[in-house]
Amino acid sequence: MKLKIAILFLLIMSTYSFRPTNMLLIKMSENTKPNHIKKFNSYVKITRPEGLPYEFALPLFGSYLATKSIETLLNPYAILMGVISAIIASNSMVINDYYDYKSGTDKDKSLKVLNKKDLTTEEVVHFSTYLGLLSYYLSALIDNTFIRHIISNTIIVTYLYTPVFKNIPLLKNVIVSLIITQSPLTGALIVNGDIKSVIPAMIYLFNFIMWQELMLDIIDLEGDKKNNIKTIPVLYGYKKANIIGLVFLILGSIIPYGLSIKFILLQMPLILINSYAIKTNKILKKQSLKISKIIMLISGIYMCRI
Repeated sequence: MKLKIAILFLLIMSTYSFRPTNMLLIKMSENTKPNHIKKFNSYVKITRPEGLPYEFALPLFGSYLATKSIETLLNPYAILMGVISAIIASNSMVINDYYDYKSGTDKDKSLKVLNKKDLTTEEVVHFSTYLGLLSYYLSALIDNTFIRHIISNTIIVTYLYTPVFKNIPLLKNVIVSLIITQSPLTGALIVNGDIKSVIPAMIYLFNFIMWQELMLDIIDLEGDKKNNIKTIPVLYGYKKANIIGLVFLILGSIIPYGLSIKFILLQMPLILINSYAIKTNKILKKQSLKISKIIMLISGIYMCRI
């Protein structure tokens, strides 16, 4: 029963993150919205709220793996880690939009609140500052120096990522993967759980995010070329980038649980899709990334059962 509840929790949280719209937005006609409601919706939009449940769930996922106890999901400190993780993720989106706007490298200009003048650059800077301070001060509630260091370093890297690391091929992908991978670790640490139980999930998550980031770089190839953003696909072509992505997929399939046939079969659809892209020299579409999230969800459920 406890296992079913844990699986249901992961299912609800992850499925919600796939939704293109978000319930936080106040839906009214643009012509009838008061200014404060328009402003509120703009602040919500710039944080990409559709991904927040996913970021919130990752530390709790780590907490559950480390304890195998459903009560862990109600642990206040585990929940606090989820909240901090979601705030940091939100801030990363705000910072990225700000620098993209300032440099003129926005890929979806018509969709961004800065380009639509819904928010000023000053408002975005203030908002990002508040989010950064909020995540930092919330971390002060945690009585674990190591976790606080992880959070502080993550906040710093979040602010440095776009202006410093985003134009460094592969390193930028590694940084994103490491930031996401540490979420289950902090979730395990916060409940004093068995860290060894979380390591396979972290290895899988790192390789999966590396693949996902490379696929996003391939999708953004033309835009990145125009804006002189150096990525693996820009420097070496999308076929070689696909091959590198396939390597990460295979590593993520076999390292966490050895030659576990069940786990490898779970990843097989992505391996086949990626192999097809290499053979036909084609660029994967965004629909493939939606499939990948479903596979990641199923893989998470599989890890909960082990």
